[in-house]
Amino acid sequence: MKKLLLFITILPLISISQNTLQISESRTIYMEKVISDTNYTKEELYDISLGWVSEVFNSPDDVISFSDMRTGKIKGSFISYHPISLSSVAFSTTFTIQVKDKRLKIKFDNITNVVYGASLETYILKKNNTYRSIYSSLTSDVQSSLNNLILDFEKYIKDYSSAADDW
Repeated sequence: MKKLLLFITILPLISISQNTLQISESRTIYMEKVISDTNYTKEELYDISLGWVSEVFNSPDDVISFSDMRTGKIKGSFISYHPISLSSVAFSTTFTIQVKDKRLKIKFDNITNVVYGASLETYILKKNNTYRSIYSSLTSDVQSSLNNLILDFEKYIKDYSSAADDW
């Protein structure tokens, strides 16, 4: 009985989709997610994506640096704060949303310290592309923040059709 209760308690944690930071061949850190089978057209997904950016970021006009419905691309950047040792450091992160009929991709990359211009890679990666343990909290905090944005984006898309009917 105890094992069953433990399994029931842990099951929701296992089934939550966790996106992880990736390391490209050129040693850049990024996180991306492809969302398929949305049943929306390219145009609808583009508008939905713009709506999400407007709701998530305080000043969407300051965040979006490029948007083009024809190519289905929205690009921008935002600043987030992450703990390093006893302080908090501001990082600028670039995001790109690409839409096509029934699917889209969101990608976060170019994560850079706002003050020093140092990339996240210089903080958390050793030369052999393994993570530095001293910055494990920074790594997990960045990963968690970006993962939460992706989950929020997926939820926004999923809930969009019902929200559009609630007026």
